[in-house]
Amino acid sequence: TEIPDTATTYLKTLYGSNNERRTHAYVGDTFDTDSGRLGILLEGYLRNSDGFKSIDTTSDFRDGEDTGFSKSEPMLKLSWEPKTTRYSRFELKLGYTDFRANEGYTGLTEEDFAANPTRRYAGSRFDQMNSEHSRSYLRHFYELAPETTLTTTLYYNKFHRDWFKLNDVRDSNGDSLSLSQTLAGGGAHLDVLKGTAAGALRVRHNNRNYRSYGIDSNITHDHNLFDRENSANIGIRYHVDNVRRFQRNELYTQDANGAIIARDPGVPGDAGDRDQTSKALAIYAENEIAINDKLSVTPGLRWETVDQHYWQAGPAEGTGNLNLMAGGIGATYDYSEELSLFGGIHQGYSVPGPRSAIRGDLKEETSLGIELGPRYREKTGLWAADASFFLTNFS
Repeated sequence: TEIPDTATTYLKTLYGSNNERRTHAYVGDTFDTDSGRLGILLEGYLRNSDGFKSIDTTSDFRDGEDTGFSKSEPMLKLSWEPKTTRYSRFELKLGYTDFRANEGYTGLTEEDFAANPTRRYAGSRFDQMNSEHSRSYLRHFYELAPETTLTTTLYYNKFHRDWFKLNDVRDSNGDSLSLSQTLAGGGAHLDVLKGTAAGALRVRHNNRNYRSYGIDSNITHDHNLFDRENSANIGIRYHVDNVRRFQRNELYTQDANGAIIARDPGVPGDAGDRDQTSKALAIYAENEIAINDKLSVTPGLRWETVDQHYWQAGPAEGTGNLNLMAGGIGATYDYSEELSLFGGIHQGYSVPGPRSAIRGDLKEETSLGIELGPRYREKTGLWAADASFFLTNFS
């Protein structure tokens, strides 16, 4: 939600089946001070549900109806427009999300699904996703001249999640099967999963931390080139992203009634211990050229260099670099005040992750896309229509 220009309060609450509750609220205002205009927005979002599935109970587990989730999301925005000759605006955003869901990957056999599609086997009762996400940015917009503006953004995001979920099933002899093998094969492993036979459940902490941060700056400039109206847009960004995987397995041993009689907490890192980082510098430039009153053409170019590094327990380690270039051109022709035609051809690319690029020698994916179509805007603004033919080829 944007910071409002005047005092604004908003509250919306919903209640539904499965004890679902949703609340969205915010309050904000912008007011004048001796140092300039100050704006503030405080916003919150809450959502909870008991879930619609039911987990089979055992002698030591009775809370089979709690298959839902909870989510809370506060956010703060502040803005300041100082009293300067040239227009200037600062904006700060701080956001956070806390999320918990009692859900995993475990499915059902076709026979059990046909009988009750909302059933969950007792062996899936430990499945739970827990995550935290914090995000922030500080943005500055500055009018360098009437025809030139500069926008710079510093940003930082951090996401942590630990999806604790059933990974495989062991029978009384210690033989292990994956979940899909257990569901397809039936027999003793399926009985262990259902909580009606002795065996063991191996549950994995899919524990990972993700971070991304950087600085992004772009400048727009209206100018005349060869006596034509032009609008240039040039940007540069330095970006870092990192993923840290530090996983472990827990082993729960159960008796013939599905009751847990022993737990092995495992060793941190024994189910995945690796780190991957990419550091990217990207520069782009585009320029819209008004050929005449009806036709405008916009060519653009983007260059990026990416340094990558990965490490994993073993150990294994490596570094690599990718240099990427993409370009394109688009055009708009105003046939009349209501009807215009547009078209373009643009290159694209998608960068592989460090481990895949370095260890697997995986190259970037590239694409070439074309589009062409009409756009109609009725004068009174009552209705509009667009049609587009597009084709994208990937390599």
